Amino acid sequence: MKIIIIGAGKVGFVLAHMLSNENHDVTVVDRNEDRIDTVEQRLDVNAILGSCTSADVLQQAGVESADMLLAVTERDELNIVACFIAKSHGIKTTVARVRNPEFVDLDSETVKKSLGIDLMINPERIAASQICKMLDYPDAVNVDYFNEGRVLMMEFKVQPSAQVCGKQLKEIKTHFHYLIVGILRRGRMIIPTGIDRIEEGDHIFLFTPIQHIPEVEEDFGQHRERVKDVVIAGGETISFYLASELEKRKIDIKIFEEDLEKCKQLAGALDHALIIHGNASDIQLLKDENIEEADAFIAVSDEDNFNVLSAVIAKELGATRTIVQLKMSDYMSVSNSIGIDQSISPRLLAAGSILRYFHSKNVLSLRLIGDTNAQVMEIMAPSESEILDIPLMDLDFPVNAILGTIVRGDDVIIPRGNDVILAGDKLIVITLPQACKKVEKFFEERH
Repeated sequence: MKIIIIGAGKVGFVLAHMLSNENHDVTVVDRNEDRIDTVEQRLDVNAILGSCTSADVLQQAGVESADMLLAVTERDELNIVACFIAKSHGIKTTVARVRNPEFVDLDSETVKKSLGIDLMINPERIAASQICKMLDYPDAVNVDYFNEGRVLMMEFKVQPSAQVCGKQLKEIKTHFHYLIVGILRRGRMIIPTGIDRIEEGDHIFLFTPIQHIPEVEEDFGQHRERVKDVVIAGGETISFYLASELEKRKIDIKIFEEDLEKCKQLAGALDHALIIHGNASDIQLLKDENIEEADAFIAVSDEDNFNVLSAVIAKELGATRTIVQLKMSDYMSVSNSIGIDQSISPRLLAAGSILRYFHSKNVLSLRLIGDTNAQVMEIMAPSESEILDIPLMDLDFPVNAILGTIVRGDDVIIPRGNDVILAGDKLIVITLPQACKKVEKFFEERH
């Protein structure tokens, strides 16, 4: 597929990297010379310096023959215009990254069609939703829901007190309440087998039906308490989305922001949140506002360094839990070692939402796991295939991938060797990058 990516920032770079690895013909367009230089040096893609509103630049990028355009710059208006121009040149599919709440009303099929946009992605809204999920399970490093909330993927850091620490997977009595599908160890993702041993400090990824959360928490030494008080550092767009969701949950919210104009905007847009005009890294101000009573301190400013610093200070002053937004996803692997409990990258979340559209139709959803490049794929089982009704132990399942759950009607099945896949099952698979295409091929229709 021939793809044009408008914008060589973090979202654009991640998309270009992953799509080129899947052998798509990728062209990246950006007005920033430094960004284009970085793309040329690090990626095997075409890179063009120029504006996406220039007819000459778009023709140079091959707009007349392209299959898809992804407009993911930091400017909403530019992304919308780029999609409109691309549609006028006959491109089949366009995707626009849109952040501003004022454009929320545009996200309807009629309006999107008139603007030439097929899919609208809002990274900040996606990130705010993800943070709310994380607050539901504060002891997990990360969580995600599948199949309308019936299946949960959880990431835990293994503590020495955990019952599973030091054991081989085959020694863990899960009673088929959950399945460990990934071990992240020193930056390397492992798709485990029964002989792999869990070590202290490992990050474990598992799938479980929602009703078996208590068993998971017991085995991993976790406990859960309802979040009542949240402090948000930064008055950016994501803060508005997040506070809006938390207000619905009747959670007490304080937002720290240095920009007085942003404070006024937030105060006018939110119903109950307390807006504090001040710096969230000011130790005395945090003490005055009783930071030690906060169940969660969430730093979501546009500056990674500030987010990390303020979260570390808040943790030191007694905040129960810290969550930071990191635009440089490379920092995610080290954030936990400096006292930050959870981290999130809106750009990686957005990239995952977009990448789903480059897979076959039976791929229902796709998520990226941190900065590991591993993917979680939700797949509809084919209606006809030789893999159906065959015990899993007898299937030649792709290496570097693992089947996490089978959802069949109202049943959520943690798979065993004698289980089978039936037509219409919804399957959740975790796969390393090198196995993605093999997984898709494995589950494709065969008449």
